[in-house]
Amino acid sequence: MDDYFLRPAEEKDIERVLGIISNHDLDEEKLARSFLEDYFNDSHDKSKGRHYVLENASEVVAVGGYMHDEAQKDYWVGLLYVDPYYRGQGLGNRLLEKVIEDVKRLGSNRILVSVDEEDINDPAIRFYTGKKFENTGLKLDPPLKPLQRRLTLVRNIIENEVE
Repeated sequence: MDDYFLRPAEEKDIERVLGIISNHDLDEEKLARSFLEDYFNDSHDKSKGRHYVLENASEVVAVGGYMHDEAQKDYWVGLLYVDPYYRGQGLGNRLLEKVIEDVKRLGSNRILVSVDEEDINDPAIRFYTGKKFENTGLKLDPPLKPLQRRLTLVRNIIENEVE
């Protein structure tokens, strides 16, 4: 794990991040492009969210972050993707831990994620439920519409929680 460096995402990362996302779903890659261009726009309010990348010596291998929905007053997991070649090394876990740490520091006691309700075998559902996210039974509107799906999972954040 020490071979990977975690840093805030930068505009120069857009094409590589989109390449990682396209390995999952080409439609998501198209929608993510618009989000990322807005995210790096000078007028984007960074208090509404933050994204990070993990990189090795030669390239970005994963992206993860969170967004704040002011209307709902909730924090949501944003883009969270790992290049398929680098899966199984705990990179998604590392990014999610950073996101949860940030959200806890911002004073929230929970974080939401939206997953594909039509694909119960979706690896993302297994990933998040394995990280203490639970089905809310609610179909909230996530901030990355329509990139994010409609099944909402929630994770309560406990002070001094040990993973």
